[in-house]
Amino acid sequence: MATIFEFDVVNTQVIAGQFSSTEQITVDWGDGGASSNYNGNDQSYSKDYGSAGNRTVTITASSEAVMTKFTMVTTGAVVSFALADLPSGVTYFRCTGSNTVSGSLSDLPSGLTYFNCQGSNTVSGSLSDLPSGVTYFYCTGSNTISGYTTRTWAASMNYINFVPTGSGGLTSAEIDQLLADLADTTWTSTKTITLTGTNAPRTTGSNADVATLTGLGVTTTTNTKLDAGCLYKITATEVDHFGTGLEVDDYFTADGTETIDANNKVKQVLTPSATGVTIVSAAFGETYNFKTVETGFDFADTYTYYLIESASGFINYNSMAWMEAHGVSKTIVESGYFQPSNTIDLTEVYTSRISASITSQTIDLVSSDLWEIDDLYAVPDLYFDIRSGAEVWLAVSITNDDPSGNPSWSDWKRFVIGDYTARAFRFRIYGSGTLPFTTPVISEVTITIDMPDRIVSFSGNVEIGGSNITFDAPFAIVPKIGIAIQDGSEGDTYTIENLDESGFDIYIYNGGIGVARSITGVAQGYGKKATTN
Repeated sequence: MATIFEFDVVNTQVIAGQFSSTEQITVDWGDGGASSNYNGNDQSYSKDYGSAGNRTVTITASSEAVMTKFTMVTTGAVVSFALADLPSGVTYFRCTGSNTVSGSLSDLPSGLTYFNCQGSNTVSGSLSDLPSGVTYFYCTGSNTISGYTTRTWAASMNYINFVPTGSGGLTSAEIDQLLADLADTTWTSTKTITLTGTNAPRTTGSNADVATLTGLGVTTTTNTKLDAGCLYKITATEVDHFGTGLEVDDYFTADGTETIDANNKVKQVLTPSATGVTIVSAAFGETYNFKTVETGFDFADTYTYYLIESASGFINYNSMAWMEAHGVSKTIVESGYFQPSNTIDLTEVYTSRISASITSQTIDLVSSDLWEIDDLYAVPDLYFDIRSGAEVWLAVSITNDDPSGNPSWSDWKRFVIGDYTARAFRFRIYGSGTLPFTTPVISEVTITIDMPDRIVSFSGNVEIGGSNITFDAPFAIVPKIGIAIQDGSEGDTYTIENLDESGFDIYIYNGGIGVARSITGVAQGYGKKATTN
Protein backbone atom coordinates (compact mmCIF):
# COMPACT_ATOMS: atom_id res chain seq x y z
CA MET A 1 0.00 0.00 0.00
CA ALA A 2 1.24 3.49 -0.85
CA THR A 3 0.30 7.01 0.19
CA ILE A 4 -1.86 8.41 -2.62
CA PHE A 5 -3.11 11.67 -1.02
CA GLU A 6 -2.42 13.87 1.98
CA PHE A 7 -4.16 17.04 3.06
CA ASP A 8 -4.01 19.26 6.13
CA VAL A 9 -7.00 19.96 8.37
CA VAL A 10 -6.46 23.47 9.76
CA ASN A 11 -8.01 24.71 13.03
CA THR A 12 -11.09 22.56 12.35
CA GLN A 13 -13.13 20.13 14.46
CA VAL A 14 -15.34 18.37 11.90
CA ILE A 15 -14.86 17.41 8.26
CA ALA A 16 -17.32 15.44 6.14
CA GLY A 17 -17.81 14.45 2.52
CA GLN A 18 -17.52 11.46 0.20
CA PHE A 19 -14.93 9.16 -1.34
CA SER A 20 -15.31 6.95 -4.39
CA SER A 21 -12.82 4.22 -5.24
CA THR A 22 -12.54 1.12 -7.38
CA GLU A 23 -10.95 -0.80 -4.51
CA GLN A 24 -10.29 -0.24 -0.84
CA ILE A 25 -8.65 2.93 0.42
CA THR A 26 -7.52 3.48 4.00
CA VAL A 27 -7.80 6.86 5.72
CA ASP A 28 -5.54 7.82 8.64
CA TRP A 29 -7.24 10.85 10.22
CA GLY A 30 -4.02 12.14 11.77
CA ASP A 31 -5.19 12.13 15.37
CA GLY A 32 -3.56 8.88 16.49
CA GLY A 33 -6.88 7.06 16.43
CA ALA A 34 -8.15 4.21 14.30
CA SER A 35 -8.04 4.41 10.54
CA SER A 36 -11.12 3.96 8.33
CA ASN A 37 -11.56 1.85 5.20
CA TYR A 38 -13.73 2.77 2.22
CA ASN A 39 -14.53 0.89 -0.98
CA GLY A 40 -17.09 1.70 -3.70
CA ASN A 41 -18.95 4.70 -5.03
CA ASP A 42 -20.13 7.69 -2.97
CA GLN A 43 -18.86 6.42 0.38
CA SER A 44 -19.80 9.07 2.96
CA TYR A 45 -17.40 9.99 5.73
CA SER A 46 -17.62 12.27 8.77
CA LYS A 47 -14.81 12.87 11.22
CA ASP A 48 -15.32 14.75 14.49
CA TYR A 49 -11.99 15.38 16.23
CA GLY A 50 -13.69 16.63 19.40
CA SER A 51 -12.04 20.04 19.20
CA ALA A 52 -10.58 22.35 16.62
CA GLY A 53 -6.97 21.74 15.75
CA ASN A 54 -4.41 20.98 13.06
CA ARG A 55 -4.04 17.46 11.64
CA THR A 56 -2.74 15.77 8.50
CA VAL A 57 -5.00 13.21 6.84
CA THR A 58 -3.23 10.44 4.92
CA ILE A 59 -4.95 8.17 2.38
CA THR A 60 -3.29 4.95 1.26
CA ALA A 61 -4.21 2.51 -1.50
CA SER A 62 -2.60 0.25 -4.07
CA SER A 63 -2.30 3.20 -6.51
CA GLU A 64 -3.58 6.72 -7.13
CA ALA A 65 -5.77 5.41 -9.96
CA VAL A 66 -8.17 3.64 -7.57
CA MET A 67 -9.51 6.86 -6.00
CA THR A 68 -12.03 8.57 -8.33
CA LYS A 69 -13.91 11.01 -6.10
CA PHE A 70 -13.05 13.36 -3.26
CA THR A 71 -15.41 15.84 -1.61
CA MET A 72 -15.29 17.86 1.61
CA VAL A 73 -18.44 19.88 2.22
CA THR A 74 -18.45 20.99 5.88
CA THR A 75 -19.32 24.65 6.22
CA GLY A 76 -16.50 26.62 7.86
CA ALA A 77 -14.04 23.73 7.77
CA VAL A 78 -10.56 24.39 6.39
CA VAL A 79 -8.51 21.87 4.46
CA SER A 80 -5.30 22.76 2.69
CA PHE A 81 -3.40 21.08 -0.15
CA ALA A 82 -2.10 21.68 -3.65
CA LEU A 83 -4.03 20.63 -6.75
CA ALA A 84 -0.99 18.61 -7.84
CA ASP A 85 -1.50 16.43 -4.73
CA LEU A 86 -4.88 15.09 -5.92
CA PRO A 87 -4.69 11.40 -6.90
CA SER A 88 -4.37 10.93 -10.65
CA GLY A 89 -7.54 8.83 -10.81
CA VAL A 90 -9.87 11.56 -9.44
CA THR A 91 -12.62 12.53 -11.89
CA TYR A 92 -14.93 14.31 -9.41
CA PHE A 93 -13.56 16.96 -7.04
CA ARG A 94 -15.70 19.12 -4.77
CA CYS A 95 -14.32 21.05 -1.83
CA THR A 96 -16.45 23.66 -0.05
CA GLY A 97 -15.93 25.51 3.21
CA SER A 98 -13.13 27.97 4.03
CA ASN A 99 -10.38 26.05 2.31
CA THR A 100 -6.91 27.15 1.20
CA VAL A 101 -6.36 25.09 -1.92
CA SER A 102 -3.46 26.21 -4.10
CA GLY A 103 -1.77 25.29 -7.35
CA SER A 104 -2.35 25.62 -11.05
CA LEU A 105 -5.27 24.31 -13.11
CA SER A 106 -2.69 22.54 -15.26
CA ASP A 107 -1.87 20.32 -12.23
CA LEU A 108 -5.36 18.76 -12.11
CA PRO A 109 -5.78 15.05 -12.87
CA SER A 110 -6.12 14.57 -16.62
CA GLY A 111 -9.39 12.65 -16.33
CA LEU A 112 -11.19 15.22 -14.16
CA THR A 113 -14.75 16.09 -15.29
CA TYR A 114 -16.17 17.92 -12.23
CA PHE A 115 -14.31 20.75 -10.42
CA ASN A 116 -15.94 22.73 -7.60
CA CYS A 117 -13.47 24.49 -5.32
CA GLN A 118 -14.73 27.06 -2.81
CA GLY A 119 -13.10 28.98 0.01
CA SER A 120 -10.00 31.18 0.47
CA ASN A 121 -8.17 29.46 -2.34
CA THR A 122 -5.20 30.68 -4.37
CA VAL A 123 -5.63 28.74 -7.58
CA SER A 124 -3.76 30.00 -10.64
CA GLY A 125 -3.38 29.11 -14.30
CA SER A 126 -5.47 29.54 -17.42
CA LEU A 127 -8.92 28.17 -18.20
CA SER A 128 -7.34 26.73 -21.31
CA ASP A 129 -5.31 24.44 -19.02
CA LEU A 130 -8.36 22.62 -17.63
CA PRO A 131 -8.49 18.89 -18.38
CA SER A 132 -10.22 18.20 -21.68
CA GLY A 133 -13.13 16.32 -20.11
CA VAL A 134 -14.26 19.02 -17.65
CA THR A 135 -18.00 19.71 -17.93
CA TYR A 136 -18.49 21.47 -14.55
CA PHE A 137 -16.23 24.30 -13.31
CA TYR A 138 -16.79 26.46 -10.24
CA CYS A 139 -13.95 28.21 -8.42
CA THR A 140 -14.03 30.96 -5.79
CA GLY A 141 -11.44 32.61 -3.54
CA SER A 142 -8.41 34.87 -3.99
CA ASN A 143 -7.46 33.13 -7.18
CA THR A 144 -5.30 34.50 -9.96
CA ILE A 145 -6.75 32.46 -12.80
CA SER A 146 -6.32 34.45 -15.97
CA GLY A 147 -5.89 34.03 -19.70
CA TYR A 148 -7.70 32.01 -22.30
CA THR A 149 -6.71 31.14 -25.85
CA THR A 150 -8.97 28.49 -27.32
CA ARG A 151 -9.86 24.85 -26.76
CA THR A 152 -12.40 22.20 -27.59
CA TRP A 153 -14.77 21.73 -24.66
CA ALA A 154 -16.30 18.38 -23.78
CA ALA A 155 -19.70 17.35 -25.02
CA SER A 156 -22.61 17.64 -22.57
CA MET A 157 -21.27 20.73 -20.83
CA ASN A 158 -23.07 21.50 -17.59
CA TYR A 159 -21.83 24.58 -15.72
CA ILE A 160 -19.13 27.26 -15.95
CA ASN A 161 -18.85 29.79 -13.12
CA PHE A 162 -15.72 31.93 -13.21
CA VAL A 163 -16.12 35.03 -11.02
CA PRO A 164 -12.70 36.33 -9.94
CA THR A 165 -12.71 38.88 -7.12
CA GLY A 166 -9.12 40.16 -7.17
CA SER A 167 -6.36 40.05 -9.71
CA GLY A 168 -6.73 37.84 -12.73
CA GLY A 169 -9.77 37.53 -14.92
CA LEU A 170 -10.24 37.52 -18.67
CA THR A 171 -10.08 40.32 -21.21
CA SER A 172 -13.02 41.13 -23.48
CA ALA A 173 -11.31 39.30 -26.36
CA GLU A 174 -10.77 36.23 -24.15
CA ILE A 175 -14.41 36.31 -22.95
CA ASP A 176 -15.58 36.45 -26.58
CA GLN A 177 -13.34 33.52 -27.55
CA LEU A 178 -14.47 31.47 -24.55
CA LEU A 179 -18.13 32.04 -25.44
CA ALA A 180 -17.42 31.07 -29.06
CA ASP A 181 -15.84 27.80 -27.94
CA LEU A 182 -18.62 27.05 -25.44
CA ALA A 183 -21.21 27.65 -28.16
CA ASP A 184 -19.51 25.01 -30.28
CA THR A 185 -20.49 22.04 -28.10
CA THR A 186 -23.56 20.46 -26.51
CA TRP A 187 -25.09 21.29 -23.12
CA THR A 188 -27.14 19.45 -20.51
CA SER A 189 -28.44 19.75 -16.93
CA THR A 190 -27.81 23.17 -15.31
CA LYS A 191 -26.77 24.90 -18.57
CA THR A 192 -25.28 28.01 -16.97
CA ILE A 193 -22.32 30.26 -17.83
CA THR A 194 -21.38 33.04 -15.39
CA LEU A 195 -18.37 35.21 -16.23
CA THR A 196 -18.64 38.28 -14.00
CA GLY A 197 -16.40 39.54 -11.16
CA THR A 198 -13.23 41.23 -12.40
CA ASN A 199 -13.61 39.75 -15.87
CA ALA A 200 -13.93 42.31 -18.64
CA PRO A 201 -17.32 42.60 -20.36
CA ARG A 202 -17.95 40.76 -23.58
CA THR A 203 -18.27 42.71 -26.83
CA THR A 204 -20.93 42.71 -29.53
CA GLY A 205 -18.66 40.33 -31.41
CA SER A 206 -19.99 37.51 -29.22
CA ASN A 207 -23.68 38.33 -29.82
CA ALA A 208 -24.10 35.48 -32.29
CA ASP A 209 -22.45 32.99 -29.93
CA VAL A 210 -24.63 34.09 -27.02
CA ALA A 211 -27.66 33.70 -29.28
CA THR A 212 -26.50 30.17 -30.12
CA LEU A 213 -26.07 29.37 -26.43
CA THR A 214 -29.52 30.76 -25.67
CA GLY A 215 -30.92 28.51 -28.37
CA LEU A 216 -29.28 25.58 -26.58
CA GLY A 217 -31.04 26.57 -23.37
CA VAL A 218 -27.90 28.03 -21.76
CA THR A 219 -28.20 31.05 -19.44
CA THR A 220 -25.20 33.31 -20.04
CA THR A 221 -24.25 36.11 -17.64
CA THR A 222 -21.28 38.41 -18.25
CA ASN A 223 -20.24 41.83 -17.10
CA THR A 224 -22.04 44.61 -18.91
CA LYS A 225 -20.87 47.96 -20.21
CA LEU A 226 -23.19 50.86 -19.56
CA ASP A 227 -24.74 52.66 -22.52
CA ALA A 228 -22.98 55.88 -23.41
CA GLY A 229 -25.02 59.01 -22.79
CA CYS A 230 -27.48 57.36 -20.38
CA LEU A 231 -28.05 58.63 -16.85
CA TYR A 232 -27.53 56.16 -14.00
CA LYS A 233 -27.93 56.16 -10.21
CA ILE A 234 -25.31 54.17 -8.28
CA THR A 235 -26.74 51.44 -6.01
CA ALA A 236 -23.47 49.67 -5.11
CA THR A 237 -19.87 50.64 -5.82
CA GLU A 238 -16.26 50.01 -4.99
CA VAL A 239 -14.01 53.05 -4.55
CA ASP A 240 -13.96 55.23 -7.66
CA HIS A 241 -15.34 52.45 -9.89
CA PHE A 242 -17.78 54.76 -11.70
CA GLY A 243 -15.68 57.90 -11.32
CA THR A 244 -13.51 59.67 -8.79
CA GLY A 245 -15.44 60.35 -5.61
CA LEU A 246 -18.74 58.88 -6.82
CA GLU A 247 -20.63 56.99 -4.10
CA VAL A 248 -23.91 55.13 -3.65
CA ASP A 249 -26.94 57.31 -4.60
CA ASP A 250 -24.79 59.57 -6.81
CA TYR A 251 -25.82 60.11 -10.43
CA PHE A 252 -23.56 60.10 -13.47
CA THR A 253 -23.81 60.00 -17.25
CA ALA A 254 -22.00 56.99 -18.69
CA ASP A 255 -19.35 57.40 -21.38
CA GLY A 256 -19.73 53.78 -22.49
CA THR A 257 -16.61 52.38 -20.76
CA GLU A 258 -18.07 51.74 -17.30
CA THR A 259 -19.02 48.18 -16.32
CA ILE A 260 -21.34 46.67 -13.73
CA ASP A 261 -20.72 43.51 -11.74
CA ALA A 262 -21.62 41.93 -8.39
CA ASN A 263 -19.99 44.78 -6.43
CA ASN A 264 -20.76 47.68 -8.75
CA LYS A 265 -24.39 48.21 -9.65
CA VAL A 266 -26.52 51.00 -11.03
CA LYS A 267 -30.14 51.80 -11.79
CA GLN A 268 -30.84 53.56 -15.06
CA VAL A 269 -32.73 56.83 -14.82
CA LEU A 270 -34.47 57.35 -18.11
CA THR A 271 -33.39 60.50 -19.88
CA PRO A 272 -35.94 63.34 -19.86
CA SER A 273 -38.59 63.01 -22.53
CA ALA A 274 -39.79 65.83 -24.73
CA THR A 275 -43.43 64.94 -24.25
CA GLY A 276 -44.29 67.45 -21.57
CA VAL A 277 -45.22 64.92 -18.91
CA THR A 278 -43.85 63.94 -15.54
CA ILE A 279 -44.46 60.40 -14.31
CA VAL A 280 -43.56 59.83 -10.68
CA SER A 281 -44.34 57.01 -8.27
CA ALA A 282 -43.18 56.97 -4.66
CA ALA A 283 -43.12 53.20 -4.18
CA PHE A 284 -41.95 51.57 -0.94
CA GLY A 285 -40.15 54.65 0.34
CA GLU A 286 -38.27 55.29 -2.88
CA THR A 287 -39.18 57.72 -5.63
CA TYR A 288 -38.95 56.35 -9.15
CA ASN A 289 -38.85 58.85 -12.01
CA PHE A 290 -40.21 57.12 -15.05
CA LYS A 291 -40.18 60.16 -17.34
CA THR A 292 -39.37 63.70 -16.25
CA VAL A 293 -39.32 67.01 -18.05
CA GLU A 294 -39.07 70.55 -16.77
CA THR A 295 -41.58 72.10 -19.19
CA GLY A 296 -45.09 71.35 -20.26
CA PHE A 297 -46.67 71.76 -23.67
CA ASP A 298 -45.17 74.08 -26.24
CA PHE A 299 -46.52 77.28 -24.73
CA ALA A 300 -43.91 80.00 -25.20
CA ASP A 301 -43.30 81.91 -21.97
CA THR A 302 -43.85 85.29 -23.62
CA TYR A 303 -47.20 84.38 -25.18
CA THR A 304 -50.75 84.07 -23.93
CA TYR A 305 -53.37 82.17 -25.90
CA TYR A 306 -56.58 83.99 -26.80
CA LEU A 307 -59.76 82.65 -28.36
CA ILE A 308 -59.32 84.69 -31.54
CA GLU A 309 -60.40 83.89 -35.08
CA SER A 310 -57.96 81.36 -36.57
CA ALA A 311 -58.00 77.93 -38.17
CA SER A 312 -58.38 76.17 -34.84
CA GLY A 313 -59.98 78.97 -32.89
CA PHE A 314 -56.87 79.78 -30.82
CA ILE A 315 -54.10 82.21 -31.57
CA ASN A 316 -51.21 83.46 -29.44
CA TYR A 317 -50.10 87.06 -28.98
CA ASN A 318 -48.12 88.97 -26.41
CA SER A 319 -50.92 91.32 -25.54
CA MET A 320 -53.99 93.07 -26.87
CA ALA A 321 -51.87 96.19 -27.27
CA TRP A 322 -49.49 94.22 -29.51
CA MET A 323 -52.42 93.11 -31.67
CA GLU A 324 -53.64 96.66 -31.99
CA ALA A 325 -50.17 97.91 -32.93
CA HIS A 326 -49.86 95.27 -35.64
CA GLY A 327 -53.38 95.56 -37.00
CA VAL A 328 -54.53 92.14 -35.88
CA SER A 329 -58.26 91.52 -35.72
CA LYS A 330 -59.65 91.07 -32.22
CA THR A 331 -62.80 89.31 -33.36
CA ILE A 332 -63.34 86.33 -31.10
CA VAL A 333 -65.05 83.07 -31.95
CA GLU A 334 -67.46 81.25 -29.69
CA SER A 335 -65.28 78.15 -29.29
CA GLY A 336 -62.10 76.57 -30.53
CA TYR A 337 -59.19 74.39 -29.50
CA PHE A 338 -55.42 74.36 -29.39
CA GLN A 339 -53.62 71.04 -30.08
CA PRO A 340 -49.96 70.86 -29.02
CA SER A 341 -47.79 69.27 -31.66
CA ASN A 342 -46.09 66.88 -29.22
CA THR A 343 -47.51 63.58 -27.98
CA ILE A 344 -46.78 61.62 -24.82
CA ASP A 345 -45.14 58.27 -25.58
CA LEU A 346 -44.69 55.74 -22.74
CA THR A 347 -42.78 53.40 -25.16
CA GLU A 348 -44.96 50.44 -24.08
CA VAL A 349 -48.65 49.91 -23.35
CA TYR A 350 -49.24 50.58 -19.65
CA THR A 351 -52.22 51.18 -17.41
CA SER A 352 -51.66 54.62 -15.85
CA ARG A 353 -53.55 57.09 -13.68
CA ILE A 354 -53.82 60.43 -15.53
CA SER A 355 -54.78 63.78 -14.05
CA ALA A 356 -54.61 67.30 -15.42
CA SER A 357 -55.01 70.93 -14.48
CA ILE A 358 -55.53 74.10 -16.53
CA THR A 359 -54.79 77.62 -15.35
CA SER A 360 -56.89 80.24 -17.13
CA GLN A 361 -58.83 83.43 -16.64
CA THR A 362 -61.71 85.15 -18.38
CA ILE A 363 -61.29 88.65 -19.88
CA ASP A 364 -63.24 90.94 -22.15
CA LEU A 365 -61.27 92.24 -25.06
CA VAL A 366 -62.53 95.83 -24.91
CA SER A 367 -62.89 96.23 -21.15
CA SER A 368 -65.39 98.99 -20.46
CA ASP A 369 -64.29 101.33 -23.23
CA LEU A 370 -67.46 101.71 -25.27
CA TRP A 371 -65.66 103.81 -27.88
CA GLU A 372 -63.97 100.63 -29.09
CA ILE A 373 -67.33 99.04 -29.99
CA ASP A 374 -68.30 99.63 -33.61
CA ASP A 375 -71.96 98.53 -33.27
CA LEU A 376 -73.47 99.03 -29.82
CA TYR A 377 -76.76 97.43 -30.96
CA ALA A 378 -74.93 94.13 -31.50
CA VAL A 379 -73.96 93.94 -27.84
CA PRO A 380 -76.60 92.08 -25.77
CA ASP A 381 -75.27 93.46 -22.46
CA LEU A 382 -73.36 96.73 -22.56
CA TYR A 383 -72.27 96.33 -18.94
CA PHE A 384 -71.18 92.70 -19.34
CA ASP A 385 -73.24 91.66 -16.34
CA ILE A 386 -75.00 88.69 -17.94
CA ARG A 387 -74.10 85.85 -20.25
CA SER A 388 -70.43 86.91 -20.18
CA GLY A 389 -68.46 83.81 -19.26
CA ALA A 390 -65.83 81.43 -20.60
CA GLU A 391 -64.93 77.78 -20.18
CA VAL A 392 -61.85 75.65 -20.89
CA TRP A 393 -61.46 71.89 -20.86
CA LEU A 394 -59.16 69.12 -22.01
CA ALA A 395 -59.76 66.34 -24.56
CA VAL A 396 -57.69 63.19 -24.98
CA SER A 397 -57.03 60.67 -27.75
CA ILE A 398 -55.02 57.48 -27.20
CA THR A 399 -53.24 54.74 -29.18
CA ASN A 400 -51.48 51.46 -28.49
CA ASP A 401 -49.24 52.03 -31.52
CA ASP A 402 -45.90 53.77 -31.91
CA PRO A 403 -46.89 57.44 -32.37
CA SER A 404 -43.85 58.08 -34.57
CA GLY A 405 -45.14 55.58 -37.15
CA ASN A 406 -48.68 55.33 -38.50
CA PRO A 407 -50.71 55.03 -35.31
CA SER A 408 -54.42 54.37 -35.11
CA TRP A 409 -55.74 57.03 -32.73
CA SER A 410 -58.98 56.83 -30.80
CA ASP A 411 -61.69 59.45 -31.20
CA TRP A 412 -61.32 62.61 -29.15
CA LYS A 413 -63.11 62.43 -25.80
CA ARG A 414 -63.51 64.94 -23.03
CA PHE A 415 -60.81 64.18 -20.48
CA VAL A 416 -61.71 62.88 -17.02
CA ILE A 417 -59.28 61.84 -14.29
CA GLY A 418 -58.90 58.07 -14.32
CA ASP A 419 -56.94 55.01 -15.40
CA TYR A 420 -56.02 54.75 -19.07
CA THR A 421 -54.45 51.78 -20.85
CA ALA A 422 -52.42 52.98 -23.81
CA ARG A 423 -48.94 53.58 -25.13
CA ALA A 424 -49.28 57.17 -26.32
CA PHE A 425 -51.53 60.15 -25.68
CA ARG A 426 -52.36 63.39 -27.45
CA PHE A 427 -54.36 66.26 -26.00
CA ARG A 428 -56.41 69.23 -27.09
CA ILE A 429 -57.24 72.27 -25.00
CA TYR A 430 -60.74 73.48 -25.79
CA GLY A 431 -62.15 76.87 -24.95
CA SER A 432 -65.44 78.69 -25.32
CA GLY A 433 -66.31 82.32 -24.71
CA THR A 434 -69.27 84.66 -24.89
CA LEU A 435 -69.68 86.62 -28.09
CA PRO A 436 -68.70 89.18 -28.98
CA PHE A 437 -65.97 90.11 -26.47
CA THR A 438 -65.44 87.54 -23.68
CA THR A 439 -62.63 85.04 -24.09
CA PRO A 440 -60.72 82.59 -21.90
CA VAL A 441 -57.00 83.22 -21.51
CA ILE A 442 -54.96 80.04 -20.89
CA SER A 443 -51.58 80.38 -19.21
CA GLU A 444 -50.68 76.86 -18.06
CA VAL A 445 -51.62 73.25 -18.74
CA THR A 446 -50.22 70.39 -16.66
CA ILE A 447 -50.61 66.67 -17.44
CA THR A 448 -49.56 64.15 -14.79
CA ILE A 449 -49.24 60.42 -15.43
CA ASP A 450 -48.71 58.16 -12.45
CA MET A 451 -47.74 54.50 -12.65
CA PRO A 452 -49.67 52.67 -9.90
CA ASP A 453 -47.51 51.04 -7.25
CA ARG A 454 -47.70 47.24 -7.28
CA ILE A 455 -46.98 44.40 -4.90
CA VAL A 456 -47.23 41.07 -6.68
CA SER A 457 -47.24 37.74 -4.84
CA PHE A 458 -45.81 34.67 -6.53
CA SER A 459 -45.04 31.04 -5.75
CA GLY A 460 -43.55 28.12 -7.60
CA ASN A 461 -41.56 24.93 -7.57
CA VAL A 462 -37.86 25.33 -8.33
CA GLU A 463 -36.31 22.40 -10.17
CA ILE A 464 -32.83 21.04 -9.47
CA GLY A 465 -31.50 22.87 -12.51
CA GLY A 466 -33.31 26.11 -11.64
CA SER A 467 -36.63 27.56 -12.77
CA ASN A 468 -38.09 30.73 -14.22
CA ILE A 469 -40.64 32.77 -12.26
CA THR A 470 -42.88 35.05 -14.34
CA PHE A 471 -44.95 37.90 -12.87
CA ASP A 472 -48.65 38.10 -13.77
CA ALA A 473 -47.87 41.21 -15.85
CA PRO A 474 -44.57 43.02 -16.43
CA PHE A 475 -43.65 46.02 -14.29
CA ALA A 476 -42.51 49.33 -15.73
CA ILE A 477 -39.19 48.94 -13.91
CA VAL A 478 -37.14 46.06 -12.54
CA PRO A 479 -38.86 45.37 -9.20
CA LYS A 480 -37.41 44.52 -5.82
CA ILE A 481 -38.14 40.92 -4.79
CA GLY A 482 -38.25 38.99 -1.54
CA ILE A 483 -38.21 35.19 -1.42
CA ALA A 484 -38.94 32.53 1.20
CA ILE A 485 -38.04 28.84 0.73
CA GLN A 486 -40.99 26.84 2.03
CA ASP A 487 -39.44 23.37 2.37
CA GLY A 488 -35.82 24.40 2.90
CA SER A 489 -33.01 22.66 4.73
CA GLU A 490 -30.10 24.05 6.68
CA GLY A 491 -27.43 25.25 4.30
CA ASP A 492 -29.84 26.20 1.48
CA THR A 493 -28.78 29.18 -0.59
CA TYR A 494 -30.20 30.65 -3.75
CA THR A 495 -29.09 32.85 -6.60
CA ILE A 496 -31.24 35.14 -8.73
CA GLU A 497 -30.33 35.70 -12.37
CA ASN A 498 -31.86 37.58 -15.29
CA LEU A 499 -34.15 39.66 -13.07
CA ASP A 500 -36.12 42.03 -15.25
CA GLU A 501 -39.57 43.62 -15.48
CA SER A 502 -41.20 40.28 -16.41
CA GLY A 503 -39.63 37.82 -13.94
CA PHE A 504 -36.40 36.10 -13.03
CA ASP A 505 -34.50 32.80 -12.92
CA ILE A 506 -33.80 31.22 -9.53
CA TYR A 507 -31.36 28.47 -8.60
CA ILE A 508 -31.33 26.85 -5.15
CA TYR A 509 -28.25 25.05 -3.82
CA ASN A 510 -27.31 23.09 -0.75
CA GLY A 511 -23.61 22.51 -0.32
CA GLY A 512 -23.03 23.77 -3.84
CA ILE A 513 -25.37 21.19 -5.42
CA GLY A 514 -28.64 22.15 -7.08
CA VAL A 515 -31.76 21.09 -5.14
CA ALA A 516 -35.50 21.24 -5.76
CA ARG A 517 -37.54 23.44 -3.44
CA SER A 518 -40.85 25.32 -3.21
CA ILE A 519 -40.80 29.11 -2.87
CA THR A 520 -43.14 32.02 -2.23
CA GLY A 521 -42.34 35.69 -2.54
CA VAL A 522 -43.34 39.21 -3.43
CA ALA A 523 -42.19 41.66 -6.08
CA GLN A 524 -42.44 45.38 -5.39
CA GLY A 525 -42.34 48.06 -8.02
CA TYR A 526 -44.70 50.15 -10.11
CA GLY A 527 -46.47 50.06 -13.43
CA LYS A 528 -48.37 47.28 -15.12
CA LYS A 529 -47.55 46.61 -18.74
CA ALA A 530 -50.67 45.69 -20.66
CA THR A 531 -50.86 42.87 -23.18
CA THR A 532 -52.20 43.76 -26.60
CA ASN A 533 -53.41 41.65 -29.48
